[in-house]
Amino acid sequence: MNKRTKIVRSLPFQFPVPLNIPSSFCYRNKLQIDYKIIAKIGRQSKELNVEICGLPSIATEKLSIPVYKRCTKKIGLYNAKQLNLQCRIDHAGWTSGSIIPIYCSIDNHSSRKITINGTLKQEIQIIAHNQRQSFVEKIAISDSNIIDANSVNFQCNLSLKLPDRLPVIQNTCRTIEINYFVEIKLDIPFALNLYSQLPLIITNSPMIDGQNGQQTSNALVSRQDAPPIYPYSDHQHTDTLQTDQVRPSAPTMMPPSSSIDYNLSIPSTVYPMSQRILHNHNLIYPTLPSKEF
Repeated sequence: MNKRTKIVRSLPFQFPVPLNIPSSFCYRNKLQIDYKIIAKIGRQSKELNVEICGLPSIATEKLSIPVYKRCTKKIGLYNAKQLNLQCRIDHAGWTSGSIIPIYCSIDNHSSRKITINGTLKQEIQIIAHNQRQSFVEKIAISDSNIIDANSVNFQCNLSLKLPDRLPVIQNTCRTIEINYFVEIKLDIPFALNLYSQLPLIITNSPMIDGQNGQQTSNALVSRQDAPPIYPYSDHQHTDTLQTDQVRPSAPTMMPPSSSIDYNLSIPSTVYPMSQRILHNHNLIYPTLPSKEF
């Protein structure tokens, strides 16, 4: 009498993840971008949920453009005093998990003490049925500094720690667009506060070191036909990025890291729904369901 034996065979296959696809994304169970692999053998099938870290094509020149903003305000109704704020970031492109130094110069000609701090914000825009809706979330907040009254040329350096994982949807989705920017706030007692916004481009390639601002890798190689990130003319490419003329960039989902700073105020968008993070330059090796013979 013949006995039936079970034979388990693994039939792996591989295929590259296409470039310029949006990252896996979930926002308050309202917006989702999900990916799955479906393997079929005969009438049997198996689904594998995967989370993809998008790698959009970004020109290297756009990542190295400095970001600069200058704004002024009058304080007081009678005999108003001038308040000047200048903010600068060395370059617009940053890698998730790095530390962003922000250089501020303040001229406070008033008799009031002013508090300054910085906040990293995420702007999510939904475009559907000829309508646009935006949501803004706080990602990280810097420490506050006090500016004394009648302080001229007061130098203040702020720093923001980026989370290790951020979704990047950079000109790769017609419905969802994600922008990141740093908002500098001057808290003025008994007056309207002064705000300054600096747009950022957050990538998922280790090209720029957030602590020293130097290029550490050439992993991010942009193509010549990369889509533009900011709608500015050619004469601004070699100059400082003026935030009055552009919108914040749409940045990216980073691979998971063992050292995640849970003390930051991070929305649910930065946490992936699965522990599988796949890069565009890697190949996928799912295992098909076993078949008995």
